[in-house]
Amino acid sequence: MVLLVLLLIALPLLWLGLRRRYRQRMRAQRIIWEVPDNLSDQAWLAALNTQLKRQLKSRGEQDATRLFGPEWVDYLCQGYPKPRPDLLRPLGTGLYQPGNDMSSGERLALQRELLRWVRHNHV
Repeated sequence: MVLLVLLLIALPLLWLGLRRRYRQRMRAQRIIWEVPDNLSDQAWLAALNTQLKRQLKSRGEQDATRLFGPEWVDYLCQGYPKPRPDLLRPLGTGLYQPGNDMSSGERLALQRELLRWVRHNHV
């Protein structure tokens, strides 16, 4: 009887916790997917940087919002398991190099890496 009561209490709490984690994960992923794909490479990279820095600012990480270039990429790579700086590099350099075209595959790879970063950092 006690086991049944514990199950009746624990299962709804577990379900609510899992649902909350799912909602947080989806909200975090949305910050990456909200950036329109039809933008030029520079505008697309600027929009991604803006989205990331806006989220970091809302978490109180003011110093991160002032970073740019290689320092910004280094910040993204720290405390993150198996970072791919080669994929994140356009966020630090692509804004400042006009005519640096990214393929759709490179854009997708960058989005996937940012999704990994967002999930790991609970942004």
